Amino acid sequence: MFGENNNIAKIINDVKARGDKAVAEYTLKFDRVNIYPEDFLLSQQELDTAVDKIDTNLKHAINHAAENIEFFHKCERNKITKSWKYSNKGKTVGQIVKPVETICVYIAGGKYAYYPSIVLMTVIPARIAGVKNIYIATPPANITPSVLYASKAAKVDKVFRVGGPQAIAGFAFGTQTLPKADMIIGPGSSYVTEAKRQLFGNVGIDLIAGPSEVALICDSSSNPVYIAYDLLAQIEHSPDAKGYLFCDSKRVIEKVKKLIEKEIKKNK
Repeated sequence: MFGENNNIAKIINDVKARGDKAVAEYTLKFDRVNIYPEDFLLSQQELDTAVDKIDTNLKHAINHAAENIEFFHKCERNKITKSWKYSNKGKTVGQIVKPVETICVYIAGGKYAYYPSIVLMTVIPARIAGVKNIYIATPPANITPSVLYASKAAKVDKVFRVGGPQAIAGFAFGTQTLPKADMIIGPGSSYVTEAKRQLFGNVGIDLIAGPSEVALICDSSSNPVYIAYDLLAQIEHSPDAKGYLFCDSKRVIEKVKKLIEKEIKKNK
Protein backbone atom coordinates (compact mmCIF):
# COMPACT_ATOMS: atom_id res chain seq x y z
CA MET A 1 0.00 0.00 0.00
CA PHE A 2 1.38 3.40 -0.97
CA GLY A 3 1.27 6.43 1.32
CA GLU A 4 -0.81 6.57 4.48
CA ASN A 5 -4.22 5.37 3.23
CA ASN A 6 -4.97 8.77 1.71
CA ASN A 7 -6.87 9.44 -1.49
CA ILE A 8 -3.74 9.60 -3.66
CA ALA A 9 -2.53 6.26 -2.31
CA LYS A 10 -5.89 4.69 -3.17
CA ILE A 11 -5.68 6.01 -6.73
CA ILE A 12 -2.13 4.71 -7.12
CA ASN A 13 -3.02 1.24 -5.88
CA ASP A 14 -6.17 1.12 -7.99
CA VAL A 15 -4.26 2.03 -11.16
CA LYS A 16 -1.60 -0.55 -10.30
CA ALA A 17 -4.29 -3.21 -9.94
CA ARG A 18 -6.68 -2.32 -12.78
CA GLY A 19 -4.56 -0.37 -15.26
CA ASP A 20 -6.31 1.46 -18.11
CA LYS A 21 -9.79 0.91 -16.71
CA ALA A 22 -8.91 2.76 -13.50
CA VAL A 23 -7.16 5.57 -15.41
CA ALA A 24 -10.27 6.09 -17.56
CA GLU A 25 -12.60 6.08 -14.54
CA TYR A 26 -10.53 8.66 -12.64
CA THR A 27 -10.29 10.81 -15.78
CA LEU A 28 -14.09 10.88 -15.95
CA LYS A 29 -14.34 11.61 -12.22
CA PHE A 30 -11.73 14.38 -11.98
CA ASP A 31 -11.47 15.83 -15.51
CA ARG A 32 -15.10 15.14 -16.46
CA VAL A 33 -13.98 13.68 -19.76
CA ASN A 34 -15.34 10.31 -20.83
CA ILE A 35 -12.39 8.75 -22.62
CA TYR A 36 -11.68 5.18 -23.61
CA PRO A 37 -8.16 3.70 -23.29
CA GLU A 38 -7.86 3.35 -27.07
CA ASP A 39 -8.17 7.15 -27.25
CA PHE A 40 -5.46 7.96 -24.68
CA LEU A 41 -2.88 8.33 -27.45
CA LEU A 42 -3.31 11.36 -29.72
CA SER A 43 -3.32 10.39 -33.38
CA GLN A 44 -1.03 11.98 -35.93
CA GLN A 45 -4.06 13.54 -37.62
CA GLU A 46 -5.11 15.22 -34.35
CA LEU A 47 -1.60 16.56 -33.86
CA ASP A 48 -1.45 17.91 -37.42
CA THR A 49 -4.87 19.58 -37.08
CA ALA A 50 -3.80 21.34 -33.88
CA VAL A 51 -0.52 22.48 -35.40
CA ASP A 52 -2.39 24.07 -38.33
CA LYS A 53 -4.21 26.34 -35.86
CA ILE A 54 -1.02 27.98 -34.59
CA ASP A 55 -0.35 31.62 -35.44
CA THR A 56 2.76 32.12 -37.59
CA ASN A 57 4.37 34.47 -35.07
CA LEU A 58 3.86 31.96 -32.26
CA LYS A 59 5.36 29.20 -34.40
CA HIS A 60 8.39 31.39 -35.00
CA ALA A 61 8.74 32.13 -31.28
CA ILE A 62 8.52 28.44 -30.33
CA ASN A 63 11.02 27.44 -33.04
CA HIS A 64 13.42 30.18 -31.96
CA ALA A 65 13.17 29.12 -28.31
CA ALA A 66 13.74 25.49 -29.28
CA GLU A 67 16.90 26.40 -31.19
CA ASN A 68 18.31 28.37 -28.25
CA ILE A 69 17.52 25.63 -25.73
CA GLU A 70 19.06 22.99 -27.99
CA PHE A 71 22.24 25.04 -28.45
CA PHE A 72 22.64 25.50 -24.68
CA HIS A 73 22.17 21.84 -23.82
CA LYS A 74 24.47 20.63 -26.59
CA CYS A 75 27.16 22.83 -25.05
CA GLU A 76 26.28 21.41 -21.63
CA ARG A 77 26.51 17.82 -22.88
CA ASN A 78 29.99 18.42 -24.22
CA LYS A 79 31.14 19.56 -20.76
CA ILE A 80 29.65 16.66 -18.78
CA THR A 81 32.06 13.91 -17.76
CA LYS A 82 32.06 10.93 -20.12
CA SER A 83 32.15 7.31 -18.98
CA TRP A 84 35.63 6.31 -17.81
CA LYS A 85 37.57 3.53 -16.12
CA TYR A 86 41.00 3.12 -14.60
CA SER A 87 42.89 -0.12 -13.98
CA ASN A 88 45.81 -0.56 -11.60
CA LYS A 89 47.30 -3.65 -9.95
CA GLY A 90 44.44 -5.89 -11.01
CA LYS A 91 41.69 -3.53 -9.85
CA THR A 92 39.41 -1.51 -12.10
CA VAL A 93 37.35 1.48 -11.02
CA GLY A 94 35.29 3.84 -13.12
CA GLN A 95 32.02 5.52 -13.89
CA ILE A 96 29.36 4.80 -16.50
CA VAL A 97 27.31 7.73 -17.79
CA LYS A 98 24.26 6.77 -19.84
CA PRO A 99 20.72 8.07 -20.34
CA VAL A 100 17.57 6.40 -19.08
CA GLU A 101 15.56 4.71 -21.81
CA THR A 102 12.04 6.10 -21.32
CA ILE A 103 10.65 9.26 -19.72
CA CYS A 104 7.19 10.74 -19.27
CA VAL A 105 6.98 14.53 -19.29
CA TYR A 106 3.94 15.80 -17.43
CA ILE A 107 2.37 18.97 -18.82
CA ALA A 108 -0.23 20.43 -16.48
CA GLY A 109 -3.76 21.22 -17.57
CA GLY A 110 -6.57 23.25 -16.06
CA LYS A 111 -7.39 26.94 -16.15
CA TYR A 112 -3.79 28.06 -16.74
CA ALA A 113 -2.86 25.32 -19.22
CA TYR A 114 -0.51 27.16 -21.54
CA TYR A 115 2.93 25.66 -21.12
CA PRO A 116 4.76 25.16 -24.42
CA SER A 117 7.93 26.38 -22.69
CA ILE A 118 7.85 23.44 -20.26
CA VAL A 119 7.68 21.06 -23.21
CA LEU A 120 10.77 22.62 -24.75
CA MET A 121 12.79 22.88 -21.53
CA THR A 122 12.20 19.26 -20.52
CA VAL A 123 12.03 17.35 -23.78
CA ILE A 124 14.97 18.93 -25.60
CA PRO A 125 17.57 18.27 -22.85
CA ALA A 126 16.32 14.67 -22.59
CA ARG A 127 16.64 14.14 -26.33
CA ILE A 128 20.15 15.61 -26.38
CA ALA A 129 21.11 13.37 -23.45
CA GLY A 130 20.10 10.39 -25.56
CA VAL A 131 16.80 9.32 -24.01
CA LYS A 132 15.27 6.84 -26.45
CA ASN A 133 11.54 7.22 -25.74
CA ILE A 134 10.04 10.59 -24.76
CA TYR A 135 6.33 10.73 -24.02
CA ILE A 136 4.06 13.55 -22.88
CA ALA A 137 1.08 13.16 -20.55
CA THR A 138 -1.38 16.03 -20.30
CA PRO A 139 -5.02 16.22 -19.12
CA PRO A 140 -7.56 15.77 -21.94
CA ALA A 141 -9.90 18.67 -21.20
CA ASN A 142 -7.80 21.55 -22.50
CA ILE A 143 -4.83 20.58 -24.66
CA THR A 144 -3.66 23.76 -26.34
CA PRO A 145 -2.34 23.77 -29.93
CA SER A 146 0.80 25.58 -28.71
CA VAL A 147 1.70 22.65 -26.44
CA LEU A 148 1.23 20.24 -29.33
CA TYR A 149 3.28 22.40 -31.68
CA ALA A 150 6.05 22.60 -29.07
CA SER A 151 5.88 18.80 -28.83
CA LYS A 152 6.47 18.59 -32.56
CA ALA A 153 9.31 21.13 -32.45
CA ALA A 154 10.98 19.21 -29.61
CA LYS A 155 10.47 15.86 -31.40
CA VAL A 156 8.32 14.15 -28.79
CA ASP A 157 7.61 10.51 -29.64
CA LYS A 158 4.01 10.29 -28.38
CA VAL A 159 1.44 12.48 -26.63
CA PHE A 160 -1.09 10.91 -24.25
CA ARG A 161 -4.21 12.75 -23.11
CA VAL A 162 -4.20 11.59 -19.51
CA GLY A 163 -3.49 13.68 -16.43
CA GLY A 164 -3.64 13.84 -12.67
CA PRO A 165 -2.33 11.27 -10.18
CA GLN A 166 -3.86 8.49 -12.28
CA ALA A 167 -1.52 9.38 -15.16
CA ILE A 168 1.51 9.46 -12.86
CA ALA A 169 0.62 6.01 -11.51
CA GLY A 170 -0.06 4.73 -15.02
CA PHE A 171 3.38 5.69 -16.30
CA ALA A 172 5.08 4.57 -13.08
CA PHE A 173 3.79 1.00 -13.40
CA GLY A 174 2.80 0.81 -17.05
CA THR A 175 -0.71 -0.18 -18.15
CA GLN A 176 -2.20 -1.90 -21.17
CA THR A 177 -1.86 1.41 -23.06
CA LEU A 178 0.55 3.63 -21.11
CA PRO A 179 4.25 2.66 -21.35
CA LYS A 180 6.23 2.18 -18.15
CA ALA A 181 8.63 5.10 -17.69
CA ASP A 182 12.04 5.15 -16.03
CA MET A 183 11.48 8.76 -14.99
CA ILE A 184 8.52 11.13 -14.69
CA ILE A 185 9.35 14.82 -14.88
CA GLY A 186 7.49 18.12 -15.08
CA PRO A 187 5.43 20.14 -12.58
CA GLY A 188 1.76 19.62 -11.86
CA SER A 189 -0.93 20.20 -9.28
CA SER A 190 -0.51 19.35 -5.60
CA TYR A 191 -2.18 16.00 -6.37
CA VAL A 192 0.29 15.23 -9.15
CA THR A 193 3.18 16.26 -6.90
CA GLU A 194 1.95 14.00 -4.11
CA ALA A 195 1.61 11.09 -6.53
CA LYS A 196 5.20 11.62 -7.68
CA ARG A 197 6.37 11.78 -4.07
CA GLN A 198 4.68 8.53 -3.15
CA LEU A 199 5.90 6.74 -6.28
CA PHE A 200 9.53 7.84 -5.96
CA GLY A 201 11.53 4.64 -5.73
CA ASN A 202 9.23 2.84 -8.13
CA VAL A 203 10.01 5.45 -10.77
CA GLY A 204 12.57 8.24 -10.96
CA ILE A 205 11.34 11.81 -10.57
CA ASP A 206 12.89 15.23 -11.06
CA LEU A 207 11.87 16.98 -7.82
CA ILE A 208 8.98 17.74 -5.48
CA ALA A 209 7.86 21.06 -6.95
CA GLY A 210 5.74 23.53 -5.02
CA PRO A 211 3.87 26.60 -6.31
CA SER A 212 5.96 29.06 -8.34
CA GLU A 213 7.66 31.87 -6.42
CA VAL A 214 9.70 34.84 -7.59
CA ALA A 215 11.28 37.82 -5.82
CA LEU A 216 12.83 40.73 -7.73
CA ILE A 217 15.14 43.36 -6.23
CA CYS A 218 15.22 46.51 -8.36
CA ASP A 219 16.07 50.19 -8.26
CA SER A 220 15.10 53.35 -10.15
CA SER A 221 17.22 52.38 -13.16
CA SER A 222 15.25 49.15 -13.76
CA ASN A 223 12.95 48.75 -16.76
CA PRO A 224 9.33 48.39 -15.54
CA VAL A 225 8.40 46.33 -18.61
CA TYR A 226 11.07 43.72 -17.87
CA ILE A 227 10.04 43.61 -14.21
CA ALA A 228 6.35 43.18 -15.00
CA TYR A 229 6.89 40.34 -17.44
CA ASP A 230 9.42 38.58 -15.20
CA LEU A 231 6.81 38.59 -12.44
CA LEU A 232 3.99 37.51 -14.75
CA ALA A 233 6.06 34.66 -16.18
CA GLN A 234 5.97 32.99 -12.76
CA ILE A 235 2.71 34.06 -11.15
CA GLU A 236 0.65 33.06 -14.21
CA HIS A 237 1.16 29.39 -13.33
CA SER A 238 -1.51 29.08 -10.66
CA PRO A 239 -3.54 31.02 -8.06
CA ASP A 240 -1.05 29.73 -5.45
CA ALA A 241 1.95 31.36 -7.15
CA LYS A 242 3.67 34.21 -5.29
CA GLY A 243 5.48 37.23 -6.71
CA TYR A 244 7.40 39.85 -4.70
CA LEU A 245 8.97 43.13 -5.81
CA PHE A 246 11.46 45.05 -3.68
CA CYS A 247 12.22 48.46 -5.15
CA ASP A 248 13.40 51.85 -3.85
CA SER A 249 11.49 53.75 -6.56
CA LYS A 250 7.79 54.48 -6.20
CA ARG A 251 7.71 55.52 -9.87
CA VAL A 252 8.94 52.11 -11.01
CA ILE A 253 6.55 50.28 -8.68
CA GLU A 254 3.54 52.21 -9.97
CA LYS A 255 4.48 51.54 -13.60
CA VAL A 256 4.91 47.83 -12.88
CA LYS A 257 1.49 47.69 -11.20
CA LYS A 258 -0.18 49.36 -14.18
CA LEU A 259 1.50 47.03 -16.66
CA ILE A 260 0.45 43.94 -14.71
CA GLU A 261 -3.13 45.18 -14.37
CA LYS A 262 -3.23 45.87 -18.11
CA GLU A 263 -2.05 42.35 -18.93
CA ILE A 264 -4.55 40.77 -16.55
CA LYS A 265 -7.44 42.67 -18.14
CA LYS A 266 -6.22 41.78 -21.63
CA ASN A 267 -6.08 38.06 -20.86
CA LYS A 268 -9.34 37.66 -18.93
